[in-house]
Amino acid sequence: MSCGANLSATRRTVNAGSRPWVRVTATFRCRACAFDSPFDGVELDSGINCAQCGTFQRINTSGWGRCLRFAHDVADLAGPNPEGHAPHHLLWIGDDNPYAELGLSRTSLEQEIPDDNRDGALPKFTVGPGQPVCTRCEVPLNVEVRNRRSLTSCPQCGVHTEYALDQGAHDAYGSLLAIVGAEHVIGRPRANMSTQAGAVAIGCPQCGAPLPPTRVGVAECGHCRAASYVPARARQREKSQLATPEAFFLTFNGPSAKRAELEQPTKPVADAKANASAIFSRGITALPGIELPKKRGGLDTKQLAFLLGSTAIALAIGGALSLGMANALDLGSIAEMFRPTLE
Repeated sequence: MSCGANLSATRRTVNAGSRPWVRVTATFRCRACAFDSPFDGVELDSGINCAQCGTFQRINTSGWGRCLRFAHDVADLAGPNPEGHAPHHLLWIGDDNPYAELGLSRTSLEQEIPDDNRDGALPKFTVGPGQPVCTRCEVPLNVEVRNRRSLTSCPQCGVHTEYALDQGAHDAYGSLLAIVGAEHVIGRPRANMSTQAGAVAIGCPQCGAPLPPTRVGVAECGHCRAASYVPARARQREKSQLATPEAFFLTFNGPSAKRAELEQPTKPVADAKANASAIFSRGITALPGIELPKKRGGLDTKQLAFLLGSTAIALAIGGALSLGMANALDLGSIAEMFRPTLE
């Protein structure tokens, strides 16, 4: 779904020297109800409850590495610059960049790993360029990244929040540098979740009391007054309404694998070998509407004989002309020698 507005009119400008971020939503396809269930961040648990039907199922965590690599490609190569965030000073890749239109004519791309139906459900990413935004003021946040931690501050309301990228997420993809997402806030307890009669129940992480249903991301315990984070898949929603994923933001270190692939030189050595072999083999290009006989492999002896014969004739003619010129020069020299005597 989209608003239909022009992207250039709705685009906001952030600090040009800032590190590129991408906006990500992540889901997995439930094998019980076949609906997409949301992740709230890089969640590497081997099992998870479906937000739509409550069924507990295995997650294939190996898929996170491939999804994160895709997000890195988008962060590095997305528009509006056709060469992405950090262009090479000599090489031009704008014509081959598959992500050049992101931010111009498209807002996001989806990456879904084929499900082999053996090792559990796989994550699916929808990724587009985007800066972390204050949920209150809806303005781009100032973000400071240090030691896999992100400290955000809103320039309008002044709220500060700190996020941590855990070791497991870093191990899943080594170039992942930092994350900003509700799942990764430092110092905020997470509500306990359990499945009861096909529904996800939430409990206070401090005293264990049941938490009241909530439609937002934070619930307050009625007994100890502790506030805890409630994932999207455990929040209350209207009947027949599907749970939707919350966006989180990622940034990466260094150039992406796709950039390295695009900046690889073409194959000059192979091309040179092909051109050299073409000299000694039969091979010409047909004009439109003309069919040529099939190519024969190996040395073309007729062509070689013609080439050698032509060369020999050219050398003979050149030698004869050179000898004639030499004789003419010699006769002229003799005439000059006897000119005084004749006079």
